Amino acid sequence: MPYLKLGYFISVNEIPQSIIKHIALKLNMEVSIRKLIKYDKSRMRKYHIALIRKYLSAKPYNADARHLLVQIIGKSALTKDEPLDLINLAIEGNALFSIEIFLFIRYTNNREGQKPLKS
Repeated sequence: MPYLKLGYFISVNEIPQSIIKHIALKLNMEVSIRKLIKYDKSRMRKYHIALIRKYLSAKPYNADARHLLVQIIGKSALTKDEPLDLINLAIEGNALFSIEIFLFIRYTNNREGQKPLKS
């Protein structure tokens, strides 16, 4: 499950077709890429994401998560001055509190003038 490895949900168009075909073959199913892309935009996907978050006790990155991370980084900044150290502590904080990390990383990269990460 990509979510468990990456820490965030990805869309179908980010999954290589070879992987989709392999999974379909193992499940003995025919898969339409068009239907999967339609699923990406559906309410059912949002419902499934909510179920997965509930099962894993995961929380989306939101204002509460941002506040928590600002506190973690603020306290850490008193003893650490390398940006990479502070980012690593924020990522550890995300993992510790079961917060999805992708939006945090995208925000951090955009603030530094870098392109957002691609999955």
